[in-house]
Amino acid sequence: MKKTIVFIIAVVSVIVMGGCSNPTSEYPYVLIFNNTQYYLLVEQVPQDQIGEQVGEVNRKVDPMPKENEQSNFSESSKLFEIKGYDPDQVIAVEIEGEYQKAKKNLKE
Repeated sequence: MKKTIVFIIAVVSVIVMGGCSNPTSEYPYVLIFNNTQYYLLVEQVPQDQIGEQVGEVNRKVDPMPKENEQSNFSESSKLFEIKGYDPDQVIAVEIEGEYQKAKKNLKE
Protein backbone atom coordinates (compact mmCIF):
# COMPACT_ATOMS: atom_id res chain seq x y z
CA MET A 1 0.00 0.00 0.00
CA LYS A 2 2.83 2.42 0.88
CA LYS A 3 4.56 1.73 -2.43
CA THR A 4 1.37 2.51 -4.33
CA ILE A 5 0.94 5.86 -2.55
CA VAL A 6 4.58 6.80 -3.17
CA PHE A 7 4.23 5.83 -6.83
CA ILE A 8 1.05 7.92 -7.25
CA ILE A 9 2.71 10.95 -5.59
CA ALA A 10 5.75 10.58 -7.85
CA VAL A 11 3.62 10.37 -11.01
CA VAL A 12 1.50 13.39 -10.01
CA SER A 13 4.68 15.38 -9.22
CA VAL A 14 6.17 14.64 -12.63
CA ILE A 15 2.95 15.66 -14.38
CA VAL A 16 2.65 18.90 -12.40
CA MET A 17 6.30 19.86 -12.93
CA GLY A 18 6.07 19.12 -16.65
CA GLY A 19 3.03 21.38 -16.96
CA CYS A 20 4.86 24.28 -15.33
CA SER A 21 7.54 24.56 -17.98
CA ASN A 22 7.93 27.89 -19.77
CA PRO A 23 7.93 27.48 -23.58
CA THR A 24 9.72 30.81 -24.11
CA SER A 25 12.73 29.55 -22.14
CA GLU A 26 13.80 27.75 -25.31
CA TYR A 27 14.62 31.13 -26.85
CA PRO A 28 17.62 33.30 -25.93
CA TYR A 29 16.96 36.69 -24.37
CA VAL A 30 17.11 39.14 -27.27
CA LEU A 31 16.50 42.84 -27.85
CA ILE A 32 16.46 44.87 -31.03
CA PHE A 33 18.20 48.25 -31.06
CA ASN A 34 19.07 50.23 -34.22
CA ASN A 35 17.72 47.37 -36.35
CA THR A 36 20.23 44.99 -34.77
CA GLN A 37 19.63 41.94 -32.57
CA TYR A 38 21.57 41.91 -29.30
CA TYR A 39 21.74 38.80 -27.13
CA LEU A 40 21.55 39.35 -23.38
CA LEU A 41 24.43 37.74 -21.49
CA VAL A 42 24.60 36.78 -17.82
CA GLU A 43 27.69 38.98 -17.50
CA GLN A 44 27.12 42.05 -15.35
CA VAL A 45 28.72 45.41 -16.10
CA PRO A 46 30.08 47.51 -13.20
CA GLN A 47 28.51 50.96 -12.74
CA ASP A 48 31.84 52.73 -13.40
CA GLN A 49 31.95 51.24 -16.93
CA ILE A 50 28.51 52.59 -17.92
CA GLY A 51 28.56 55.41 -20.47
CA GLU A 52 25.80 57.48 -22.05
CA GLN A 53 22.27 56.19 -22.53
CA VAL A 54 21.80 55.21 -26.18
CA GLY A 55 18.21 53.98 -26.22
CA GLU A 56 15.37 52.11 -24.55
CA VAL A 57 13.33 48.97 -24.88
CA ASN A 58 9.64 49.90 -24.83
CA ARG A 59 7.86 46.66 -25.58
CA LYS A 60 8.06 43.02 -24.55
CA VAL A 61 7.04 40.45 -27.16
CA ASP A 62 6.84 36.68 -27.20
CA PRO A 63 8.66 34.61 -28.35
CA MET A 64 11.19 36.75 -30.28
CA PRO A 65 11.37 40.50 -31.04
CA LYS A 66 11.16 41.62 -34.65
CA GLU A 67 11.17 45.44 -34.43
CA ASN A 68 13.25 48.21 -32.86
CA GLU A 69 12.83 48.83 -29.13
CA GLN A 70 11.43 45.34 -28.51
CA SER A 71 12.73 42.52 -26.31
CA ASN A 72 11.50 39.15 -25.12
CA PHE A 73 12.59 39.69 -21.51
CA SER A 74 11.64 43.23 -20.41
CA GLU A 75 8.83 45.69 -21.03
CA SER A 76 11.00 48.69 -20.21
CA SER A 77 14.81 48.81 -20.03
CA LYS A 78 17.33 51.56 -20.69
CA LEU A 79 20.29 50.84 -22.97
CA PHE A 80 23.76 52.28 -22.37
CA GLU A 81 27.21 52.42 -23.93
CA ILE A 82 29.92 50.45 -22.16
CA LYS A 83 33.12 52.46 -21.88
CA GLY A 84 35.81 51.07 -24.15
CA TYR A 85 33.36 49.11 -26.34
CA ASP A 86 31.75 49.90 -29.69
CA PRO A 87 27.98 50.28 -29.03
CA ASP A 88 27.34 48.79 -32.46
CA GLN A 89 28.72 45.53 -31.00
CA VAL A 90 28.09 45.58 -27.23
CA ILE A 91 25.73 47.54 -24.97
CA ALA A 92 24.59 47.46 -21.35
CA VAL A 93 20.96 46.83 -20.46
CA GLU A 94 19.63 48.19 -17.17
CA ILE A 95 17.47 45.58 -15.46
CA GLU A 96 16.19 46.22 -11.94
CA GLY A 97 18.99 48.66 -11.18
CA GLU A 98 21.79 46.42 -12.46
CA TYR A 99 23.54 46.38 -15.82
CA GLN A 100 23.91 43.30 -18.01
CA LYS A 101 25.98 43.03 -21.16
CA ALA A 102 24.23 42.42 -24.48
CA LYS A 103 26.24 41.42 -27.55
CA LYS A 104 25.44 41.66 -31.23
CA ASN A 105 27.13 38.36 -32.06
CA LEU A 106 27.43 35.47 -29.61
CA LYS A 107 30.22 33.80 -31.64
CA GLU A 108 32.80 36.53 -31.02
